[in-house]
Amino acid sequence: MSRKLSREVAFRIGYGIEPVRDYTQGEQVLAAFGITQKLDFGFINELIKAVVENREEIDKIISDNIKGYTIDRLVSTDLAALRLGIAEIKFMSGEQAVVSDAVVTIAQKYGTEKSAGFVNGVMAKIT
Repeated sequence: MSRKLSREVAFRIGYGIEPVRDYTQGEQVLAAFGITQKLDFGFINELIKAVVENREEIDKIISDNIKGYTIDRLVSTDLAALRLGIAEIKFMSGEQAVVSDAVVTIAQKYGTEKSAGFVNGVMAKIT
C-alpha cells in the first residue's frame, strides 16, 4: 500500500477537493481519483481524524513557526499540507523526514511556485 499516495488522498479530502466520507471501504475513492494502486484507507481516516481532533494545537504549532506571516494569510494549500504533516508527526508518530518530504511534494504539486520552499522551512522547525 502506498503511504505517499494515501497522504495525497488525505490532503485532497482535507483541502476539500474530495468530500469527507468514511473511506474504510475505498471503492468511492478509487473511482473518484482514478487510482489503481491499493491505498491504506485506515491510515487516511486516521490522518484526517488527527487533523480534525487536534486542529487548534496544530494551528498553534504552525503560528509559532512562521515568521512575518499569520496563519490566516497562508496559501490554503500550504496550510492544508502543513496541518497534515504536523498531525502525522505529532499525533501519529510519523517519521519527520519521511512526512516532511511527503508534504513538501504535495505543496509543490498543489501550491504556488514558492510553496515547497515555504512548507519545507516550516516543517524543518517542527520537532
